[in-house]
Amino acid sequence: MANLLIALLVTILLVTQRARVKGTTLVASWIWTAVSIWSIAMVQFFESSPEVNYCASVLVFCPVMSTLGARRPQNRAWEFITASLWIILALPALEVLFARQGESFDVRGLRSWFFVVLIFISVSNIALSRFWISGILFGVVQTLLVSEFLPTWIQFSMESSATVALIVAAIAIGLACFLPVTDRTGRSGIDRIWLRYRDTFGGLWAVRTCESINAYARMQDWEIRLTWDAFVSVDGQPWADHELSSDSELVEKIHLLLKNQLRRFVDDAWIETCLKRV
Repeated sequence: MANLLIALLVTILLVTQRARVKGTTLVASWIWTAVSIWSIAMVQFFESSPEVNYCASVLVFCPVMSTLGARRPQNRAWEFITASLWIILALPALEVLFARQGESFDVRGLRSWFFVVLIFISVSNIALSRFWISGILFGVVQTLLVSEFLPTWIQFSMESSATVALIVAAIAIGLACFLPVTDRTGRSGIDRIWLRYRDTFGGLWAVRTCESINAYARMQDWEIRLTWDAFVSVDGQPWADHELSSDSELVEKIHLLLKNQLRRFVDDAWIETCLKRV
């Protein structure tokens, strides 16, 4: 019963924060998160077989996989890849459930190392944003759920690891939901858009977007670059203090470039909301 209560708590947290993903391509990732939490809670409640428990546990890797494909226009088709990842990870248990009943399933070799890679990607993506604590905790959740299937030298066992994982997940999501909003008073509109995008989509997409914008700026010979925290001049000065920031035509071009990059991930209403925040 405790697992179901934790899942209910997490669901309430997710629903209350639905506005954060509204207008973005992260809705699918939000749904995958809810599905994975409830699947883990349900199999624990019904004391399902190890095979079913394993199939539910590996769903925890689907939200991050969904995020990695959260760019229009391929984001919807990408969910087939996300589902395929789950099938590949769950295949050893699925084979036992449907083809070799009574046998035990085994997860060794490349799958074990693939878990390590997925955990690293998950933690890195979130930890590069202001939600870094939640990112680390999410990595702990994944590790707890697949601990006995990791490479031998890092395997460990823990009683009620699934319940502990659900508790840690609730803490991670709670911290992300109620983390105080960073004071960005005085920041330019384009900086506020960039920072919110970076924190919403995580480090991997932020790095790619930053590289794309800077490549275009160099091609156009603009004296501006995008760093991890803000737009700056090529000599490293804050853009707001640079004399070219008064060039309305250049500023408009930069705004348009950023908006065009982000429209693959968010809608115009999301961008306008960032501009209105002071």
